[in-house]
Amino acid sequence: GSIVTTNYATGDTLMSLVNIAIVMAILFAYPFEISGLREEVLDFLGIKGGRRTQRLMDLTSIGLLATTTSLALVLKNVGPVMGLQGATVGNFLSYLYPTLMFCRVAKKKEKEYPELKKEVPVALTTGVIGIFMAIIGTVQAVKAL
Repeated sequence: GSIVTTNYATGDTLMSLVNIAIVMAILFAYPFEISGLREEVLDFLGIKGGRRTQRLMDLTSIGLLATTTSLALVLKNVGPVMGLQGATVGNFLSYLYPTLMFCRVAKKKEKEYPELKKEVPVALTTGVIGIFMAIIGTVQAVKAL
């Protein structure tokens, strides 16, 4: 079970059911996660459309499953991994992505809303702060590995 559920007595029936529910959630969600990861990996590699044969997709899925399972066997505490994810993806979603969206909208709608141009430096400052926070968080997460 998760770290939270290990704080309860081993004889606690409700916590045992919670542990079973966690295992079931992981087992049944895993295929969805792997298929999404597989699609993203193939997109990243530039393999699109007709080049995605069933054999290639199966081999990619097996490779990703083998990699993630190997990592799961080696990593006993996923806290640092989650910290790394938060430092990178979390900062991107919280700081960088909104900055990029705002700057793009401000550029596209410059004629309609000229006042947006004044706010671009503030948005860029927020993005730069996000980059620094991502770097600091990533360094700390890597140190914890």
